[in-house]
Amino acid sequence: MNMSFKRHFLAVVIIVTSVIASTSQASKNPPEPAENWTSVVRSSPYWSSQGVYQNITTIRRWVLKESGYCSKPDRHILFDMRGQFLGYIDDGSDREATQVRLNDTRASLAATGRADDWTPGGPDRTGYPFALSCRQPHVNLDEAVARYLGTLPSELIWGAWDDLSFASQETPQPLHEALMYVYGLREQQQRLDLPASLPSTSAARY
Repeated sequence: MNMSFKRHFLAVVIIVTSVIASTSQASKNPPEPAENWTSVVRSSPYWSSQGVYQNITTIRRWVLKESGYCSKPDRHILFDMRGQFLGYIDDGSDREATQVRLNDTRASLAATGRADDWTPGGPDRTGYPFALSCRQPHVNLDEAVARYLGTLPSELIWGAWDDLSFASQETPQPLHEALMYVYGLREQQQRLDLPASLPSTSAARY
């Protein structure tokens, strides 16, 4: 190996090493947070919600049965808009300390590429990735069903996403009707991978 080639080879190695080091350092820094969790969802294509039914079913089972990552109740689990489990934290000494841990974890997930985006949460602000406490001693199923079926007027919804357009601001509809609308449309388009029993078992309505 002549001296000229050796110098060029060493120069290339130094440049590549510097680029790798720079990239590695940058990956440790989280991107700027999104404005809020709704902006994350609205900026995502519909296909990003694929698999959410099975994923949320798994998370729900962990919480209700105190199993899996919720085998210890003093934890929060984090998941994305597809319901994909991303990680968990052990709760802090109080609510404020837990919130700090959640936001640090959200930023870390975004920095390492495990989450596409993030936004910090707070007392009156939902953060992203979403977080759910494993400790749920006061789950009110009656209220949950009322929200789902629309018997609570404040819980009626409307909106548009990709080619979907449901209800309107003037005449919002229950979450159940939104689910049936999406289910019916996607079934016509042959874009579903959900159990055929879903419509008949939702909230045990039928």
